[in-house]
Amino acid sequence: IWPLLEDREGNVWAGTSRGLGRFRRRALMPAGFPTDALNVALAAGKDGALWAGASTRAAMRMHEGRLETLSAPAPLTSAMTDRAGVVWMGGRGGIWRSQGSQLDRVAGLPARAAPDSSVRAMARDPAGRLWVSINRAGLYVLEEGRWTRHPAPTTRPSQRMPVTASTDLQGTLWFGYRDNLIVTRDALGDRV
Repeated sequence: IWPLLEDREGNVWAGTSRGLGRFRRRALMPAGFPTDALNVALAAGKDGALWAGASTRAAMRMHEGRLETLSAPAPLTSAMTDRAGVVWMGGRGGIWRSQGSQLDRVAGLPARAAPDSSVRAMARDPAGRLWVSINRAGLYVLEEGRWTRHPAPTTRPSQRMPVTASTDLQGTLWFGYRDNLIVTRDALGDRV
């Protein structure tokens, strides 16, 4: 290595007999979750914590470099943060909601869901209802502890339930289905 220089962006440049190399801080860093945590669903908490559900481990929360194991058991297959900063997790055993730095179980899955069902996606509407896509079972709404099933948008088996869900800043719900179908619903849950 011959010259070693630092530029105004903080990059370090090194000239060698094989060429010029640039070293810089990484934009992404390893999170520090256990290596046996597979198929991880992530959600960011409003306090900067990273919440994780995995298919192989109980729920976890990483905050300021400290990893905590939480009470929600594996498998957890979906995680999201709502507009109020509440973290929601779902899996075979039901739906959980963050309360401070812990998770509280809100509900089991609907009775029509198979025992091995997984939660594919979740979104919360402005009225506080939780929209939950359950693998092979369909799209359900959880309101005041009761489940209501919503009909599939088409008769195609591949579009029985959405694979992604989101709520935008105006409160519109967005659902992404297989085969390039996107369905939007207004804040009342009606199709747009």
